[in-house]
Amino acid sequence: MKKSALFALLISSVLVLGIIIAMLSVNKIKAESISEDFQMDKTTLVKYLGSDEVCVIPKSTKKIATGAFEGNSSVSRVVLPDGLEEIEYNAFAEMSNLERVVLPDSVTKLGASTFANCEKLSSFYIGKNLNEIGSCIFAGCDNLSTVEVSDDNKYITCVDGVLYSADRSVLYEMLPGRSKNFYVFPDTVSAISPYAFWGCNNLEFVNVSDNVLVLPPYAFSGARSLVSVTLSFNTTEIKMKAFENCSALMQVYIPDSVKEISDSAFDGCPNVSILTTPLSYAESYADEKGIDTIDSPKYDIKKANLLR
Repeated sequence: MKKSALFALLISSVLVLGIIIAMLSVNKIKAESISEDFQMDKTTLVKYLGSDEVCVIPKSTKKIATGAFEGNSSVSRVVLPDGLEEIEYNAFAEMSNLERVVLPDSVTKLGASTFANCEKLSSFYIGKNLNEIGSCIFAGCDNLSTVEVSDDNKYITCVDGVLYSADRSVLYEMLPGRSKNFYVFPDTVSAISPYAFWGCNNLEFVNVSDNVLVLPPYAFSGARSLVSVTLSFNTTEIKMKAFENCSALMQVYIPDSVKEISDSAFDGCPNVSILTTPLSYAESYADEKGIDTIDSPKYDIKKANLLR
C-alpha cells in the first residue's frame, strides 16, 4: 500500500507539474503575442498602425519594409530588436517627431531614404555590422549633425559630420545638420554617392579631391546655399543633375580634363558661371547652354575657410 500511495503521489506530482508548465507556456505565448498595431508578414514588419510615443518593435522582426512607419507623427523613439537585419527604402521617412534611433549590431543594410525628412532626429547610433547603405539616408534631417558609429564597425565611419566607408574612399552622405559652410574632400575619397550633399543648406564652398574622376548624378542637387565648387584636374565627367536646384551657385571650376557634362547638370542654377580654360570642353558646353564663362575666380576656397 505504501508503494502504491507513493507511486500515485508521484504520478499526481508529474501531472501537476505538467499543468503548471503548460500554463506557463500559454502565458509566455500571450506575453509574446504581437499587437494588432503591427502588420507582419512572417518576420517582416509591413506596417505600423499605432500611436505610441516609444515604439518597441516585435522581437521576431528581421526586416522592416518600405514605408512601414512613413508619415507617423506620434513616435519619438523606436526600440529596434536584436536580430533585425534590414530596413528598407523610406521605412522611417517623414516622421515629424522621431528624435532618437539605435541600430542594433544585427542590422547590415539600410535602404535609400530610410530616415529622410525626420526633422527632429538628432541622435543616431550605428552598430558594428552595418555595411550597406543607400543614398539619402538622412536627407532633410536638419538637426542631425553627427552619427555615432560602433568602434567595432569595419565598414562605415562618420568624421566631421560626413558618412564615409571605413577607409574613407567612398563619401556616402554629408549630414544636413553639419554647421560648417565649407568642405574640402579628403584625398582618400575616390567615389561619391548620388545625392551625397542633398539638402546641406549650410554648405557654401567645396573643393573636390584629386581622386574623384566622376561627379555622380544628383551629387550636389538641392544644396540651396552652395556658392562655389572646385573640381580637380583629374575629373573627367559630370553626370545628370549633379548641381540641380543649387539656386545660389555662382561659380564652378571645371578643368580641361572634363570631357563630358550632362545636359541637365546645371538645371535650376540661374546664376552659375563656369571657370575654365580657353578652348576647353567646358567652354564649349557653356557656350551651347548660354552659361557665362569666367577666366579668374570670384571666390577662393582658402578665403572661404576663414569665414567660419
